[in-house]
Amino acid sequence: MPLIIHLSLLFFSWIFYFLGSNQSSDSKVNILLGQDPSATTEALSANILLPEDAIQLAKNEFIVADTGNKYLKRLYDGKLSVVAGSGGQASKLNLSTISTPSENLTTFRVIKLNHSQWLSFSKEGIRLHSPKKIKFIANSYTLNDENYVLNFPQFAKKTERGIFVFDGEVGRKRFLKLQDNLLIPAKLLSREILNRNLMGFDICGERLVISLQNINGDVTFYRESKNGVEYLFSDRPYSNGIKCIDDNGFIYGARWELKMFKNGTTSVLSDRFVHISSIRDSLKANTFVITDSDSDEISLFDLETKRKDVVISRENAFLSSVITQFQLLADGKTLLAMTPTGSIIRYNISTKSFHRLIDPNRTAIWNHLLNGHKFESLRAFALDEINNFLYLASNHGIFKLNLQNGEFALFAGSESEYGNSDASRLEARFAVIRDLLLFDGSLYIADAWNDKVRQIDLKSDMVKTILGSGMNEIYNENVGIDVCMPALDMALNRPLSLAVFEDKLIVANSYSHYLVSLPLSNMDEVCLFAGRPIPSKNQYGGSFLDGFRMSASFNGIQHISVSGQKLIVTDMFNNAIRTIDANGNVKTLFAFKTHTPQAAIFHGGNLIFSALSGTLNSARINDKDL
Repeated sequence: MPLIIHLSLLFFSWIFYFLGSNQSSDSKVNILLGQDPSATTEALSANILLPEDAIQLAKNEFIVADTGNKYLKRLYDGKLSVVAGSGGQASKLNLSTISTPSENLTTFRVIKLNHSQWLSFSKEGIRLHSPKKIKFIANSYTLNDENYVLNFPQFAKKTERGIFVFDGEVGRKRFLKLQDNLLIPAKLLSREILNRNLMGFDICGERLVISLQNINGDVTFYRESKNGVEYLFSDRPYSNGIKCIDDNGFIYGARWELKMFKNGTTSVLSDRFVHISSIRDSLKANTFVITDSDSDEISLFDLETKRKDVVISRENAFLSSVITQFQLLADGKTLLAMTPTGSIIRYNISTKSFHRLIDPNRTAIWNHLLNGHKFESLRAFALDEINNFLYLASNHGIFKLNLQNGEFALFAGSESEYGNSDASRLEARFAVIRDLLLFDGSLYIADAWNDKVRQIDLKSDMVKTILGSGMNEIYNENVGIDVCMPALDMALNRPLSLAVFEDKLIVANSYSHYLVSLPLSNMDEVCLFAGRPIPSKNQYGGSFLDGFRMSASFNGIQHISVSGQKLIVTDMFNNAIRTIDANGNVKTLFAFKTHTPQAAIFHGGNLIFSALSGTLNSARINDKDL
């Protein structure tokens, strides 16, 4: 997208954020459960969320990019406190006039310069930090006489060749060098190679090592050679976080594992991780600072496979992590909720009390029914209240827990083996499952990393794809989606949430920022339901407008649910809750300044929603909006 158009969309989105929303005051929000993420806490019971990076400055001192909470935090002598960032409270329209640390800081990377200075790389710019001063360095660069704002510094590394930053925004994907406080385009690799998603890089000796995501999700590692690049090996999706250990070897994060590449082979060092986003040097040789963004943990790891946890976001934060999914039960007052760290809770809206049903780290009511099973990555659930079955999606597999007789077993797919095949339920293979929906004898599956929606017929036990070609929309434009098109021809871009609304299956095509619908009576055709397609490689990159169908726009649809005659949309990166009626009219119900919503439902005259900070909240809804 041309820069001037992109900036115009952002400008009007910001204006709408403050003027176009129906209710925008955070004073109307009550916290039901949780704690303030800006509070100083014990490091081993912290409230950090989706941290992307961490560095060690001294023996007892670390800097943590608390990306999800929009803070930079300092760990010193076991205490974690905020050193910069507003947690999202700063006005989006006045960023240029607000001095750090009171402004937003969505920090992706931090680089250590010496024991008292470091650089932060955020969507708000690059800054030099010292104990008593923060200095703005840069946030833009020039290429071919055109100026670009660095909104997504996806990676940043300090190497023997200098400090390099990777601009990960769609349509750019280029390396930059930070030199004399200026960002300068650096040609480390050809643009043809970088057309795929970069998952990590480092420079081992004199040679650049990179990992690139393939269309099928797998990741291929390459090393710089005299003739361009040489192929090294391929690994599972989301393999990243490369850190060189010598001229010919490196360690890296694979999904759920830390691995080493040495002498032409790979080996597993540890399986105690979920998603490693960063690996940095520590003060000790052959010991590394590892940031696990999905587990909200920072640890020290040496090559003797010894791990020491430095920051753990468990005890003090609500229920281990943010709530990502809800299901309101038939009694109208009980909420079943899930966190990405594998916890399921039952919350009574009337009494404001909760019980832990499943929790990998604490005593919970249903733990004994799992027969000691530890889920690899619990991401979705669906409760069949009639038959008392609980379906649980972990990684690439779906489990079934019979709450009447206690039977627990794998129901479909394989938790440890990913794939992309339709077959009987145990022979079928999935990638990363992000939502489950039970409706009328079928279990619908948001197979997000296969870019498909799948269906299990609970009578025949067969799995079939009902939406998605398996091709990603970033690379494959959907011609005709502004009207309708064949369902199996559509290229999706990370479908994250499902709902049945007005006799249609609604699918949140989340990374492209719009919703589509399939009539339940005939699923051969898919139609655009609301929003404007803006394919992005991350969950942000959309815009913010109310309106009818394609005239409306979203920015990171995280969750959808149904209440009466309204579809409720959690518009994550617009900090908004939106509603859509049966005709496709989109209206903003709440636009928050300090809350980034994750999941939401209506209950009586209140909105119940979870926020990225790890809180469960309520807000009163105007009667005319119900």
